Amino acid sequence: MSRPDSFNLVVLGAGPSGSSLALAMARRGWRVAVLEKTKMPRDKVCGGFIGPANSEFLDELGLTERMRQEGFPVLTHLLMSAPSDRSAKIPILLNGAETTAWGVWRREFDSLLLEEARKAGVTVFEEVKNTSAGHDGMRGFGFTLKDGTQRQIEAGIVVDARGVDPTQTRGPCHAMGLAAEFENSNVPGSLVSVHYARDGHCGIDPIGKGRVTVGYVADPALFERGGRDPDVILGLFRKENACLDRLMGSARQITPWKGTKIHLVQKFRFFENGMFCVGDAVGNVNPVGGIGLTFALQSARMLASLLTRHSPAGVPVPEVAASYERLWRRELLGRLRMSRTLGWWSHWPPAAGLMMSLFRAFPGILRAAFQKQHAPVHLDLNSQAASSRSVRKVHRLL
Repeated sequence: MSRPDSFNLVVLGAGPSGSSLALAMARRGWRVAVLEKTKMPRDKVCGGFIGPANSEFLDELGLTERMRQEGFPVLTHLLMSAPSDRSAKIPILLNGAETTAWGVWRREFDSLLLEEARKAGVTVFEEVKNTSAGHDGMRGFGFTLKDGTQRQIEAGIVVDARGVDPTQTRGPCHAMGLAAEFENSNVPGSLVSVHYARDGHCGIDPIGKGRVTVGYVADPALFERGGRDPDVILGLFRKENACLDRLMGSARQITPWKGTKIHLVQKFRFFENGMFCVGDAVGNVNPVGGIGLTFALQSARMLASLLTRHSPAGVPVPEVAASYERLWRRELLGRLRMSRTLGWWSHWPPAAGLMMSLFRAFPGILRAAFQKQHAPVHLDLNSQAASSRSVRKVHRLL
């Protein structure tokens, strides 16, 4: 048998967390392979909001100009609304200054990421099946490609970027998430919005070329009340929320609904079975705070910053694993808790209405909450993490 191809890093999964990590490490001179079970690009249930916390990382990856060329819109304002036609709107700022937030369609954004990774020298294997792993000093992988070709590779470091661990998604789900692309809406191209209703919320993200992503989260009660029909459920949202209804107007759906069950994972996985975890493989968030892609990109950035402090052959894995968990918990855990709290409150109309009245009367609270959710992540392990303490303060306030 021929000797397996050798890599410094193998990433399992070609979504935003996996592809951005692969790209970051390849740019730093590591030899990287990505194993993906599907054919890329593929549609994914996701609102598509990339908050300002990711601006520096996107610049580091050389993606900002490409995103402008591809026509991804820069989002400048956030609108939130509740039943009884109550709403609050703020500019997207950090520390009082303009910043950059993006609206993306996941199919196009994931494709761009993987294309840049390939340009940087990443070897990508798609439609991989029958993957088996072993350990004999290097992590070895055997797998089969779609055409029946069998391959073997090995790597010193392995990262799981495949999404939520299936063992943590058993039993009743927290909610259902659905998303589709629309055109001819009344949504301004620079406005990201989230709209609350009984037992759910709906977000609208402009994604360029006159299109928007409409994604909603429906609690089981709403999902059943709508007969499990995505169009009927969207109609219930529009009936309860006048602001959402006005923005949708006579919008026309141009892609099928994509759906997924949402389980709020409680046990976080940072290093398990000999693999580091990034993105939803660590633990997912309640999809109400617009931080899903931030968690994906920033967990990859954190791990990349720690791994590249060492040579590819000299990574002290236990030390890096401990530092990675410490950094993730310090910088992202408060944001996750805040997102879940907001998700719990927002699906109850009286609470959502009270929250909206508070934001209208005191817009500084909404600005502070947004800033703490979407502030840049500190990569210095010795930082006192003042921003993370502020996140916890805002979380307690809400």
